[in-house]
Amino acid sequence: MRITPLDIKKRVFNKAFRGYNIEEVEEFIDRIAAEYERLYTEHRKFTKEIAKLEEEVKEFSQMEKSLKQALLSAQKTSSSLTTNAEREAQIIIKEAELNAEKIVDEAKSEAKDLLKHIKVLNQKKKMIKLDLKSLLESYMESLDLNEGEVQKVEKKQPLIKRKKNESKSDQGKQG
Repeated sequence: MRITPLDIKKRVFNKAFRGYNIEEVEEFIDRIAAEYERLYTEHRKFTKEIAKLEEEVKEFSQMEKSLKQALLSAQKTSSSLTTNAEREAQIIIKEAELNAEKIVDEAKSEAKDLLKHIKVLNQKKKMIKLDLKSLLESYMESLDLNEGEVQKVEKKQPLIKRKKNESKSDQGKQG
């Protein structure tokens, strides 16, 4: 059972023979009651303050918990973002390497095709040169032959003229 300062002040003791000095007892009780009231008031004040502080501690604990969760979440997000960024960078690098390899392969293939085409053109050029040379030689031979035939014809021409003349004269006789 709790005792309040009012309980102390209102407490009445029975009187007995040869008992304590009533004035001293009442004065002492008054002092005890005043001290007890001061302590009681102080206790209530501290109890309220403790309750208030406990509430603040509770709030701070919740804030700390929230901050820890937020920090943990931020760390996970940061780690996740870093991992994703690294993964994306690797993918971009791989794609770039593949594209570069593809471009190099296409360039090599195109160069190979161009070399084949140049080789084919060089062969055609040689064939055309040979054909032209052969054709020119053929024309030269033909010209040489024609020149020889022309000379033969020219040599035979007086004979032909004579024969023509003779045949004209033979015709004139017959007629």
